[in-house]
Amino acid sequence: MLDFAGPEPGTETGERPVLVAENAPCDECGSNHDIEVCPKCGSFITLGFGLMGGGYGEYKFCNNEACDWLWKRETDREE
Repeated sequence: MLDFAGPEPGTETGERPVLVAENAPCDECGSNHDIEVCPKCGSFITLGFGLMGGGYGEYKFCNNEACDWLWKRETDREE
């Protein structure tokens, strides 16, 4: 049987995003959530969950196409 084990769950890769506002109202979706920006260039970021950049878990990346910032946290596939 093949072993596809990746990094340990909870492992973080990359510098964390910068928190601009906590639990702030969002004009786009109408709900409240944290507003974060890229620590490298200050642009807004996109959030996701899945297989981005290898491994399985939560990820965030910069919306600026000229920036290569990426942060991710590995998640146990059974969670």
